Amino acid sequence: MKLKHFIYKNNALFAILIDILIVSFSFLVFAWYKPATFRVILPKYSDPFIAFLIIWVVVSFIMGKYNMLSFKKSSHMIISLSI
Repeated sequence: MKLKHFIYKNNALFAILIDILIVSFSFLVFAWYKPATFRVILPKYSDPFIAFLIIWVVVSFIMGKYNMLSFKKSSHMIISLSI
């Protein structure tokens, strides 16, 4: 019950964490398809990816993507986070 209460109280933080996980997972999946992922791609692109992730979250926050009170249904929230 405490986890559900924490998510309800901090729903914007929870949405930001889910969004970061989705973007990071997609980066790792596409990096995995290339040869030498751990030796070349991750060291070379980790800093630009962190910068991209910060810009992604800031712009999403400014545009109201994490405003959970604006969603009438949970399916609208899921669609918004997946885009």
